[in-house]
Amino acid sequence: MAEHFFEADEPYPMSNVKTQPEWEIFDRDNFNVTNQDDLPAVTFTSMMDENELAPQTTDNVINYWHYHAEQEPWAIFRALPELVKYDKAMIEMFKGMQNGTLPIPAFMKNTNPPSLWAYYLTLPTWLRNNSVIYNCVHAFEYH
Repeated sequence: MAEHFFEADEPYPMSNVKTQPEWEIFDRDNFNVTNQDDLPAVTFTSMMDENELAPQTTDNVINYWHYHAEQEPWAIFRALPELVKYDKAMIEMFKGMQNGTLPIPAFMKNTNPPSLWAYYLTLPTWLRNNSVIYNCVHAFEYH
């Protein structure tokens, strides 16, 4: 049964392609193009805000070995607004730490501490039956 996957199926996606993928999109014979004015295009979609920059520039080079040199500075430029927001938030946090006005959440009042019951059940039986351990676990669970 396993031989079928190596002889007939693809070991990984596009493994049977013998061409150069970066040029195949420009070969009209590979596509059913009814309108001869437009070449086939690749469309990228993502959840983007209204004024967010696209993940890629609109004037990318065709060759993928040149594309990476363009994509890295574009990604850094695209991340600049989020970095500015992060920088402002850090400055405000450090100011609050210096002034003593930084609110510290009261975790014990806002959330319940985790239960010891799962840990208690992992103990050996002779230790679970110990009255001190048993009473301590139940006291912590109660309070």
